[in-house]
Amino acid sequence: GGLFESTQAVEDKFSASTSGGGNGKLKYPIALMTVDEVAYAGGVYNTNLSSPYAWYYTNSTGSSITGTNQWWTLSPGFWGASYSTEWNVFGSNYSGRLNTGRYVDYSDAVRPSISLKSCTKWSSGDGTSSNPYKVSVDDTCANAEN
Repeated sequence: GGLFESTQAVEDKFSASTSGGGNGKLKYPIALMTVDEVAYAGGVYNTNLSSPYAWYYTNSTGSSITGTNQWWTLSPGFWGASYSTEWNVFGSNYSGRLNTGRYVDYSDAVRPSISLKSCTKWSSGDGTSSNPYKVSVDDTCANAEN
């Protein structure tokens, strides 16, 4: 009855370990975001968002992390039966707008995201290229399974 499933299949729980219900299939915790993850982070189809509400495409100063470039998600799109498309997110020209119908032969940016342990803490930086975010992990966190 809701937007999300009440339970999630173990096959869909990508993680580095199997403890806590993960599937242990995640070897390198870096990838492109899926359209579901962008939507879960606040992205809305064909709608411009303003900072700080569209944090998935801005840094801590409110600037677009890809400038005016659109960036690909990992999810395929649909634009008729004879076209190959991907979901994408617009850069600063359209403020984090989630869209589909972008043909795969376009040269768009990529914005990788990483999976961090839930106990990881921000240490310094503002997310700009000259002062990137830095995180810290203490021994307890480093040995945690999540």
